[in-house]
Formats: sequence, C-alpha cells, structure tokens
Amino acid sequence: MQSSGGPAGSDREGRKRRDEPVLNKPVGSELGNVTPWVVVPGAYSKSALKFQAENIVASMTNNAAFNCVATRVIVTWKQWPERERFLQRIENALSRVPQRVAYYPGAEQRFEQYSGLTADKAQQLLRNTSDGGVSGSQTCPDGTTTFVAGTDQTDGTLPWTLIRNVKADEDSPLFASESFVCVCAEVPIDAASPEEFLRKATEFCNEKLWGTLAASITVPGRFKRKPATRNVLEECVDRLRYGVVAQNQWSGVVFALMSPPWGGHPSSTRQDIQSGTGWVHNSFMLTGIEKTVLEAPLVVLPKAVWLASHPAPESVAWSLCRLVQNPSLWNLSTLGYHAMKGGLV
Repeated sequence: MQSSGGPAGSDREGRKRRDEPVLNKPVGSELGNVTPWVVVPGAYSKSALKFQAENIVASMTNNAAFNCVATRVIVTWKQWPERERFLQRIENALSRVPQRVAYYPGAEQRFEQYSGLTADKAQQLLRNTSDGGVSGSQTCPDGTTTFVAGTDQTDGTLPWTLIRNVKADEDSPLFASESFVCVCAEVPIDAASPEEFLRKATEFCNEKLWGTLAASITVPGRFKRKPATRNVLEECVDRLRYGVVAQNQWSGVVFALMSPPWGGHPSSTRQDIQSGTGWVHNSFMLTGIEKTVLEAPLVVLPKAVWLASHPAPESVAWSLCRLVQNPSLWNLSTLGYHAMKGGLV
C-alpha cells in the first residue's frame, strides 16, 4: 500500500509506543515536509539571481502553496553581500503574483497560526507599488519582518507571506511542522565563510526542520567548479537527510519528471515516520535507494512553464496535451513554437 497525507492521528501516539500498526502489511507513505531552499553565497550573474528568485517564488506559490514540497524555509548566509538584493527580488516577484483562493480546509486558521496575522490584518497591509505590484510589511518585536504580497485580492484569498530574519536557534512553529499554507520563513545563518555556511545550513535542515522528503540548493558555478568547495558541496548533499536533493532547481520538478524515485529519506521508521517510507515513480525499478539528486543549470531557457512570470503557460500546456494525445512532428513543432514564444520573454 502507498498513502499520502500527514503523520497525525487521534490514537497515533499510543499505537506507536506499542508498535501496533492499524494495518499489519507493508505500507509506503509520503507525508509532506518543511521544505528548505538553501542559497549558497557567491558571485551570480543578474540573470541567474533573477531566475533563481523567480524559481523560489514558483515553489512558494504553485497550487496556492498547498503542496507537500512548497518551499517553507529559505536559508541564507547572513554575511552575503547580495542577500538583501536577492530577497528583494523574491519580494518583488511575489508582489506581482495574483493571490489564489485558499481552498484547502483550515487555511485561514493555519495562516494566522504561522504568520501571526489574521487574514484581514494581512490584507490591510497591502499597498500598490511603483512597478505594478502589491505588497506591504511590518516589523515585529522579535526582530522579524513580515512581508505580504499579491495582486487580485478577493474574498477567500490569502496574501503570499515571507517572514524574514527568523533565528535559526529558535524553536519556531515554522520549523516544527508543515504549515501547508502560503507562509515561508527566511533564516539567515551566521558563518565565517560560504563553506562553513553550507555545513551549518545542512545541520540546520537536518536537525531543526521537520521532514525528510525534499530540499533544494542554489549553488554558484564557481563553487561547483573549484575542487575544494566542490568537495564541501558533495559532502553536504550526501549528509542532507532528504529523499530528494535538487541543485539550482525546485525539488518538485523531480516529482514531475516521474522516472526518478520519489519519497522520504530511508532513515524514517514507523516510530519516527517523518516524511514517510518507501518510493514511488522509480520507473527504472531501482533498489537500495538513498536519495535522488537532480543537478540543473542556474538559468533555464526557454522560461520554465511553472514560473509565475511565464506569459503564456496555458498555450504551452495545451500544446503538450495535444502532443501526448497525438504524437506528430506538427504537434511537436507547435509545442516548440509556444514554448519559445512565451519562454523567451
């Protein structure tokens, strides 16, 4: 059996202590995650920073943030000179994404629980920006800043929310359980060097964040090319206790590719289930899997169809459906035309 959902249940703790499963058969599961995105500091081109910021925003807003691998925590180096500008890119992109109806049951209550704002209070912070977006923010007594954003506010929608400067050593509810709502934390980590940062970020993700399903890392090209720093990267990818680790790409893409194995890290047990056990997809029927690692370039062209800034995702999607339904050179060329037309803007 394979199931998906959450790890909670009314009599779960008692049965767990007694090791008495409800169903005494092999059961696989995928139970969500407080999904991190670690940004390794370094020299990035403007196009790379722009794409990575938009990709993080896509991972925060896809399906109105009701995804088991929506980015919930962005981990940055506190001393990175580009940190402020990068976060501003994320905020600017969020300000232009239309708000979505919060259709999932309990979304407004969870929004208040994790953001510290009621839905009405958050919407009241919003103001039009000079570049056509809508956003607002407030500074909290604990030193964090709550940023809210999103156009097209209507009844039932919630604003995209980024809480900056959350301390890594705190016992924040944003770390301990998956919010499953449009709230994301930014956690700056103090370190003496980019290498030390990556090691500390790896430990933070493993020890402080709930779940073992998936994580993403943005890595500058020079960091990957230099042997010394490349070794640090490989060491940290190996140490990350997640079933999927994506470099320079949203980890949810691994799920969409279908062929790679998808599931929580195999260290999970019935007594400490975390993101579940077992693997799905895995069309090559691999065994003895520890994790899937996806490596991608810093910039993808044509523009990825899942980015919120893509001007014509629907035409690309319909072209893809027609190609799957009726494979032909004509339908392939039509897909290529729509992908290039919208993806080079």
